[in-house]
Amino acid sequence: MYFILFFLSFFLVLVCLILAVIILNLLSLFFIRVPSISSNKKYFEKIFEKIPVKNKAVYDLGSGEGDLILFAAERGARKAVGFEISPWPFCLSVLKSLFIKNAFFRFQSFFKADLKEADIVYVYLTQPFLKSLEEKLEREFKGTVISLGSHFSWKEKERVVLDEKRGYGAFIYQI
Repeated sequence: MYFILFFLSFFLVLVCLILAVIILNLLSLFFIRVPSISSNKKYFEKIFEKIPVKNKAVYDLGSGEGDLILFAAERGARKAVGFEISPWPFCLSVLKSLFIKNAFFRFQSFFKADLKEADIVYVYLTQPFLKSLEEKLEREFKGTVISLGSHFSWKEKERVVLDEKRGYGAFIYQI
């Protein structure tokens, strides 16, 4: 009898937690107005052929479900840090990284992130966010910036073609 009550209580708490995360995610979409856009994992290999991450600190601003951070951590990044403010992707990324010692996720706006330790900053954002971020990066960061899809106003160091059919690429900058 106690086992059934324990199981039902555990199940009810789990359902409540899942519902809370879903509701928080929907509210964050309404207030933050940033869609969650996943990067194609096939692109990471091409990007990191050009920009090696071994022994580097890699930061992903708007890390979503954390795929790039996990990829960088597995490829030998000294430290891989993702910043995310949407609850659902943040929770997923933390769960995925439980046993990866050099991958970290922060539930924090990347506009408040301290970028001094970063060697490489990765962004996959829509154009309206890039102007404000560009100013922050110029003030606080020295290193390599990788932008997927959208581009900054700086002169790019290199462009990596990720999908020739669609003409899609990553822009690489050195600041």
